[in-house]
Order: sequence, then structure tokens, then C-alpha cells
Amino acid sequence: MISAGGIIEAQNVAVPVIVNRDSWDTEIEISTSCVQDTLRIVVTVVCRFDTDLYLKTRKAQLVQVSLDKVEFMVRTNGAYRRQVYQGREECKDDDGSRCIWDLCTEKVLTWMWAQSYAYLDGDVFDESGVYFHALDRRYRFPLYLIPES
Repeated sequence: MISAGGIIEAQNVAVPVIVNRDSWDTEIEISTSCVQDTLRIVVTVVCRFDTDLYLKTRKAQLVQVSLDKVEFMVRTNGAYRRQVYQGREECKDDDGSRCIWDLCTEKVLTWMWAQSYAYLDGDVFDESGVYFHALDRRYRFPLYLIPES
């Protein structure tokens, strides 16, 4: 199940609007067996385009999408700390992080391929606030993982 403020249709699949959304106030929820309680995570995705985004000679086409980072709060010894995973190999089997990484890889990367990137140009900073590469744009957004019922 996906619940979100804006939905687009891509190949008969509901896809939440991530690019061009109004704010972080739009909640995207995913029902999953990865969690036992609702968990807010923050995902960072890097999208690579076929042309320099500073050039306005033609519309940029998406050529690659990669999951860069998954962040969430974990409780250890009664205190909460931010846990950041920057690759599947960093994830552990026992805390559910590998399941969460795989879920994000499956869902989020598919969603990013279905987004509209028509508005992009080099005058707009990406969501990390800095340019990673002239061909790249980073998107950072929250997801709410909801236990399957």
C-alpha cells in the first residue's frame, strides 16, 4: 500500500510524486513486514541525467538512479541515535536494516524512474543544497514504514 498526497500512474502502478512535491508535509507510507512499529526513515537518492543541468539546450533525460543513503533513529541502551546506512553491505540482518534497504531499492528506485523531470535546470539547487555533479541531482525525502496488518 502507498498512501501519499500526490499520485502519478506509471505502467498501471501508483507512484507517489517525489519530484516537484510541495513540501516534506506530504507523507508517503509503505506497508511492510520489515517493521513491527511505524518507523520514519529518510531516503536519499541520486539521479543522473544525460546532459549538464546548467545547460538549457534540451530537456535532460534520466539515465541512472541509485539509492545513496537510508537514515532512521534506533534505540540503544535507552537512548535514541541516528543510524545512517550508505550501502546494503553496511546493513545488519538482526535490526531489519537490510530488509528496509531492499524495500527502498525495490520501491523508491522504481518511483524515481517514473517521475517527471521536465522542470530541471542548473539554476535549481538539489535537495541536499549543493551540487554533487553537474549531471546529478539528489532527492532527500521521508517515508513512513507501517507494519503489515
